[in-house]
Amino acid sequence: MCKDTCENIYKICNCVSSTLCYECLMITDTTNIFRCPICRENLKIKYNRDYHKLVSLLSGYLLLHLTVIGIPLIYPIYSYLNNYSELSPMLLFLSLYSVLIIEPSMCKIILKNLKIKYVNYQLSKLLFACCFIPFIFLLKDYSRDLLFILICILPLYILPDISYSVINIYNKSKELKEYINEKTKSKQIIFEPIYCEINENILEISDI
Repeated sequence: MCKDTCENIYKICNCVSSTLCYECLMITDTTNIFRCPICRENLKIKYNRDYHKLVSLLSGYLLLHLTVIGIPLIYPIYSYLNNYSELSPMLLFLSLYSVLIIEPSMCKIILKNLKIKYVNYQLSKLLFACCFIPFIFLLKDYSRDLLFILICILPLYILPDISYSVINIYNKSKELKEYINEKTKSKQIIFEPIYCEINENILEISDI
């Protein structure tokens, strides 16, 4: 293997012919080859981590999640600190519950059933929040909290959660009904009995 064509060769196994050139070695590293092509012994493998890519991926992931959590909480926290109305404490509680409890479960359900990419789903919600939150500060203080609940919390968090819960309860009730029917019902063909009248004269003749 690659003996006669290259000056630098690399031995990947204990068998005699297991030598590769640099290009073939790189190809072998990028493919799912775990055994020697000559003797089929397991190759000695080590894994190298690209920490630059790791930091880039983790930083992007953390930034997206912090943004997803932080932006919907900007107005509720600001309203609670300034005490705009009697709804401010309830608004903060609903927002925290929606972002920290409802959002992760609903995100998993929506991505699984609708086949939407996670980044696209979150960016669409962030775009809506970024367009709506500045507008809400133009309203009067006492109406801001109620409007935020009606336009942001209800359609983005509460209503999808309630809808999924209702659908889930309906599906579970159907499964329960089918299980009960399977265990308690049995099939029977509906029939109508027919009673035959025997002619006595025929019986007498047959006896003779």
